[in-house]
Amino acid sequence: MNYLKMDMDRTPVIRFAHSFLTESYGHTNRITDSMEIVYIDKGSWIFEIKGYNVIEAKPGDTVVLPPDTPHSISIREKEGICEHSCVNFTINPGFEILDDTGLRNYLYLIDAEKYGNLKCPPIIIPLHTINVPEYKSLVLKIISVYSIQKPGYLLEATGLLFRLFSLMTRASLEYDAAVHSSVYIPPMSHVYCRRIIEYLNNHFQEKIVIGDIAHEIGLNPHYMCNLFKMTTGDTIVSCLNRVRIEKSKELLVKTTHKISDICTAVGFENEHYFSKIFRKHQGTSPGRFRIISLNNLNRKNIYL
Repeated sequence: MNYLKMDMDRTPVIRFAHSFLTESYGHTNRITDSMEIVYIDKGSWIFEIKGYNVIEAKPGDTVVLPPDTPHSISIREKEGICEHSCVNFTINPGFEILDDTGLRNYLYLIDAEKYGNLKCPPIIIPLHTINVPEYKSLVLKIISVYSIQKPGYLLEATGLLFRLFSLMTRASLEYDAAVHSSVYIPPMSHVYCRRIIEYLNNHFQEKIVIGDIAHEIGLNPHYMCNLFKMTTGDTIVSCLNRVRIEKSKELLVKTTHKISDICTAVGFENEHYFSKIFRKHQGTSPGRFRIISLNNLNRKNIYL
């Protein structure tokens, strides 16, 4: 399963919210700077999100369309009248699509330095959720509030959107816990993994050697790597790259440093490798990420 992790530094701005009845609806390679949560009420729908599995959504399913990500939408032929409800909103720069392994790594990062002083913990939203009735009622309530536009409607609609975020985040974390509840994890492994991740956060700018981490943690290097992989589902090198990419995103948005300088500042020795890893994590190049993020920030400042 894939999840969208959002760092909610600013309140989302709802652009539109409404329901559609249609016999023919679709987009090809559509890309927007906003995000959509789509609830399917009638008909069978096909969502193709570039770089990820094709989603076949049926009545009762909820699909999330990430910002700045090409996607195509179509209805299966001979479905008759189809209906879907949609909430479209802008979010701040700072989203990442995680798979199951990435989600588990996020859970171990919570107590590490990077997440120590957040005003709002990251939101976790599954790209495709199957038949969760609460989602429908909240999406329809948001549409109703947004359509009537009584005084204070934006506050009420945004509050309902955060409620939807909360339910989706809880469902994602509970699902992950249920899937991995039967996996045997050696005692103290969680403590060791958090110490490893803390080390990566504190030394990401440096040339990190597995032996140095093992010496710091007090474990055999081979056993430490196996323990980390078994507990988090990821390798230490992949986790280090994730930490470095997160740090580089901050520098891309908050500074005017050259990309080559940012590459060096976060510990990558090769700019080509940095761009390759960045694109793998974010789906775009560092330069394009900077342009999109700054454009989004400028748009949001207009609404403030």
